[in-house]
Amino acid sequence: MKKRMISLLLAILMVLQCCPLTALANDMLDGNLGVEDSIFGVVDGGTTADGLKWTLYDDGILYITGSGDMQDYHWLDNPVPWDLSAVTEVIIADGVTSIGEEAFFQAPVLETVTLPGSVKTIGYSAFYDCQALESLTLSEGLEVIDNEAFLCCPALTDITLPSTVTEIGYMAFAYGGLQTITVLGSEPTLDERVFAGCELTTYANWPSWSDEQWGTVLPIGGAVPEAPGDITWSISADGTVLTIEGSGAMPDYPYDEEEWCSTAPWADHCYTINKVFIGEGITHIGKHAFYDIGVWEYPAAVFFGGDAPTFDEEAMTCSNLLCFYPEAGDGWDDMDEDSFDGTNQWLAIGADGILMSGSCGATDEDQLTWTLSMDGALTISGSGAMAYETDWQLCPFLITSVSLPDGLTTIGMDAFYGCTGLTAVVIPDSVTAIGWNAFRNCTSLTDVTVGSGVQTIDSFAFATTD
Repeated sequence: MKKRMISLLLAILMVLQCCPLTALANDMLDGNLGVEDSIFGVVDGGTTADGLKWTLYDDGILYITGSGDMQDYHWLDNPVPWDLSAVTEVIIADGVTSIGEEAFFQAPVLETVTLPGSVKTIGYSAFYDCQALESLTLSEGLEVIDNEAFLCCPALTDITLPSTVTEIGYMAFAYGGLQTITVLGSEPTLDERVFAGCELTTYANWPSWSDEQWGTVLPIGGAVPEAPGDITWSISADGTVLTIEGSGAMPDYPYDEEEWCSTAPWADHCYTINKVFIGEGITHIGKHAFYDIGVWEYPAAVFFGGDAPTFDEEAMTCSNLLCFYPEAGDGWDDMDEDSFDGTNQWLAIGADGILMSGSCGATDEDQLTWTLSMDGALTISGSGAMAYETDWQLCPFLITSVSLPDGLTTIGMDAFYGCTGLTAVVIPDSVTAIGWNAFRNCTSLTDVTVGSGVQTIDSFAFATTD
């Protein structure tokens, strides 16, 4: 109910004071109209080391005022002072001249950002992986959008680039949901792969940038170069599934020092690939074949179809993989899993097609177990309260359906967060509470049946779902 209430407040003031709404809105951006005078309560606030004042309100609006550059932040070494998990809207007042690095890094429920003309620079990874960001207002005066500033923002489908923008950095809008771009001025200078992985369909004042700069014309398959035999590769239309088939040994792929990536033909898709299928005829996995795959929020899943191939010791360097192999295949028992350079787990698939299983009760008294099968079906059995951390949370992108038992009493915090393939769920009558973020970022979830016993639904339980 409180969403967009700032706009409603302005409308009320306009009627009461008989003044134009645009003037009041400009006053807000100019820092003359204090949001602190709104009807909302202040949740938190303070002054940063750079002298900027910030105030967070109970409707999720973060209002930042002051003059000069915003300092740079880092999610681990120098985190932001505001609670990113509570911020739904960011309003920057006129006078602030930059958005610091990682200032809104992975803000999970941030939907709306409004920047005034005083902001000249948007820093590195400033809005990286803001999954819910859908409205972005950039004003005349903005000059530089730094590397990866809006990387992995899937809800952001259209942007207008002010005429003052002169430079856009590497992968600034890559692997997001952009479909429409309007360029108001002359062509800004682009680094490479600015829009990589985006499905651009509509444009205005289309610049004459190269395919490398756009980053949208990416290979989607073909023969594996320099590989003996008939090895081929293909990428699914959404860029998430890599399939390697044929017979023979994969070659090595040198590391490109300038591009910071492998030279494998599918390297342009490494940020979106979350599943890899290796055919049973592949006999060797070459150096750097899966470099950088699975290094973002979740590991990627690799499925081997037959006997164990040989591996270069750097085949999985800088990767984070869940490697599934057939229990009946030859050679897997003899493989030294610890010899690989990467963060990888190896799991056998039995004849029953079960990928993973385990217990998920909050305590020893809560008798809950679960299985995840090859078809993506997550089945929970038993009774009691669900634990906060479960192993299926390592690979939510594999889950396409969830079966919850009658006898389940609570759904845990983050339980199904990021299950993007989940379209429907039935919550039984025995459930009394649904935890914080339980179904957040289930972007395909459109059909939810809530049982009669539910008494509590915590904050953001269904945030950024359909």
